Amino acid sequence: MYKKPKEIVKSGVYKYLKHPLYIGLVLNWISINIFIGNVVVTSMTIVTALFLINIRIKKKKNIY
Repeated sequence: MYKKPKEIVKSGVYKYLKHPLYIGLVLNWISINIFIGNVVVTSMTIVTALFLINIRIKKKKNIY
């Protein structure tokens, strides 16, 4: 039996995020560090996430 390949979703939230687990892990990491009070790690996590988002946007626009 041959199964028809699944379509890749390219609209909505999945246009920017390929798997919901990724954003869940980042939000979990940020919230744990806010709860603990570790400002350095929280800010580093936010900066890293924004940097990765920026790279992804620039890749789509073929700037790199």
